[in-house]
Amino acid sequence: MGEALDPLRRRLVGIDFLGGEPDDGAALRPVTTHDQARAVAAVLDAAGIRRADFVGASYGGMVALAFAEHFPERVLRLTVLCAAHRTHPMATALRSLQRSAVRLGAASGRSREGLSLARALAMTTYRSAEEFEERFSTLPLPGGRPPNPAGRAATAPDHPARFPVEEYLDARGADFARRFDAERFLSLSESIDLHQTDPRAVPPDTLLVSADSDTLVPPWLVERLAQRAGSRARHVTLESPFGHDAFLKETEVVSALIRAELGTVQAEAGAAERELGAAHAYLAAVHAEPDAAQREPEAPRTRPGEEESHAGRGRFHAEPWHTEIDECSKYAEPGRQEALQ
Repeated sequence: MGEALDPLRRRLVGIDFLGGEPDDGAALRPVTTHDQARAVAAVLDAAGIRRADFVGASYGGMVALAFAEHFPERVLRLTVLCAAHRTHPMATALRSLQRSAVRLGAASGRSREGLSLARALAMTTYRSAEEFEERFSTLPLPGGRPPNPAGRAATAPDHPARFPVEEYLDARGADFARRFDAERFLSLSESIDLHQTDPRAVPPDTLLVSADSDTLVPPWLVERLAQRAGSRARHVTLESPFGHDAFLKETEVVSALIRAELGTVQAEAGAAERELGAAHAYLAAVHAEPDAAQREPEAPRTRPGEEESHAGRGRFHAEPWHTEIDECSKYAEPGRQEALQ
């Protein structure tokens, strides 16, 4: 409680995305972000909400952009994290390999293993090379056999070399496969690559947020969306080692952005500083005078064992006229309900 999206202060609405196999067993594909947007509209109708604030990250951000294109009159404020108006061809290439792994697993009777492998591959795209460099050793684990001195791989099948990053990827893949199913994965993965929206449909005062280490949705692609949206959008780029997952990991900075965008930041700079330090005060300055904003000084990077942790490294800078956010949840303030309905 008490965070940027506080259910005690706001009415929060979220949905399970369309996709997968309904009860009748028929695969629900293809599903587009525009289909999801229409489903969101139906949920809002059922809840009696005419207009709402939208905060969407990654796929949720894509759905939020599609919703704004179809139902502009229903969007109060739009915040989009780590998403753009279209996908990047390299990101589509990597997801196509993930879908191939899932299909191969299903065809060979090893559906869960195929899904686990696809998720493990996906994890390498969610994070950055910088984070992996600092997080994982390149030495093999004790239970595996390293390459021989000549550089050739060990040949004993019962003792293959195993590495810390390999253990991490396997664990993440296995955990995901226990909670997800192959058909739903294929449907949502395909939906991401089908995503297309018109940048000109972005509503006024849209905030677009990117991460400097995100290779799935690189900042230049979000910048292109912001430029084509014109003065209707602002673009903020987070400095983070967490890649596409920055919107999940950089909680303090992301919360500050959402608070400011939804009008819940203290107006006084001193109060902002007490809440998030210089970064939050800088954000307040950006919103007050975007043309005068200057990029924060670069903070020193650290290596493993030094005092600073990844959790404390989230920073951001503002590009003129631009911004973006994260996951597609819809928010309407309780005090506004009469005006919205």
